[in-house]
Amino acid sequence: MKSLAEAPEEEVLQLWSGLGYYSRARNLQKAARQVVAEFGGKFPQRREQILSLSGIGDYTASAIASIAFGERAAVLDGNVARVLARLGAIRGDLRETKKWQALHEEANRLLDRNAPGDWNQAVMELGATVCTPRAPQCLLCPVATHCEGRKLGIAETLPEAGKKQNSWKSIS
Repeated sequence: MKSLAEAPEEEVLQLWSGLGYYSRARNLQKAARQVVAEFGGKFPQRREQILSLSGIGDYTASAIASIAFGERAAVLDGNVARVLARLGAIRGDLRETKKWQALHEEANRLLDRNAPGDWNQAVMELGATVCTPRAPQCLLCPVATHCEGRKLGIAETLPEAGKKQNSWKSIS
């Protein structure tokens, strides 16, 4: 952590070369500097502390806290939201604030108390490999018997696409 924090930015970027998203390398170094300055060089173990690090948002903080440190913090990304939407037969645009908050509450409710990191990884993997955006593999799904979307025959239509907004206005 200390080596990364003290390294010249040019060296960090050179080592990052070819990986793209150079802002991630800069944020990683900023976070390392924060860890050294604010946490004595020891990576923080609580979600709220992890969230304070540069470049780390809700999803990443929850993933790190649950997987690395066993904290009860549910992750919610597109894959997890899709799984939850199909399980609960939730219709509409999942990106709407109230729906996203409800999905996060449901993710926290379902989170395994004894192995939150394992649970988060399993749900992320389920959404990435089985409960895919197109042609979900319901026959292979370990939670198919609990899936309301499947029971209703609408799993493939969930989640419903949100309304796209035009970024330009037509000239009349």
